[in-house]
Amino acid sequence: PHISSNIKINSNATVLSFHKSSNSHWLWHGYKKIHIIGFPKFYKKWITLIKNYKKYDILDNYILIYTRKIDVHNYMDEDTYLYLLIKSYNKIRNIFPSSKIIIKIHPREEINYIRNIITSNNMQNIEVSTLHASLLAKRAKLIISFWTSAIFDSLSLNIPSIEFYREPKNFRKFEPEGSLHKKMGIHYSSDDKGLVNFLKLVEQNKYREPDIIKEFKEFINL
Repeated sequence: PHISSNIKINSNATVLSFHKSSNSHWLWHGYKKIHIIGFPKFYKKWITLIKNYKKYDILDNYILIYTRKIDVHNYMDEDTYLYLLIKSYNKIRNIFPSSKIIIKIHPREEINYIRNIITSNNMQNIEVSTLHASLLAKRAKLIISFWTSAIFDSLSLNIPSIEFYREPKNFRKFEPEGSLHKKMGIHYSSDDKGLVNFLKLVEQNKYREPDIIKEFKEFINL
């Protein structure tokens, strides 16, 4: 993620990083000490806690979408948001016509905004949720993520996941390397064709876990 230039970097501080692939990022920003601790979302105790928390286990095999807030930094503009959400809905309905869709909104996202999109586009069998990303992910058939770290909640629980994201106009001003999730080898698409290919992989039981996710799990379980 981008670190604003007005933040003072303490070069003596130790960065607790989740993977060696992030080292160049921290070094570039002036940090000299890096300690790799693994990704907490993949810790066994956390995953066990999530799996054993049954309070909200009502549905099963739904399709989950992680959205993100439209913001002034151009990580997500309105045109991109509408494109991603409507394309996701339509392609899901083409391949999984009877599956319920749950949208996990960003904590700072306006819930009525997305409800208006659902109503105005006559989207059926769909609801909006504010539950924790992991609690929603664990019983899902698959996850579509609009460029958010919540994708690791679902990947830690072995749920097929894809980052479906089209970069807004000024995105590279804030993220010059583009999506780090894509660079890490997580399933990614910027268009509906790639999204359809992913959905078919899941439908045909041909989805394979990204190698980087295997590394996260192996490192933590050493």
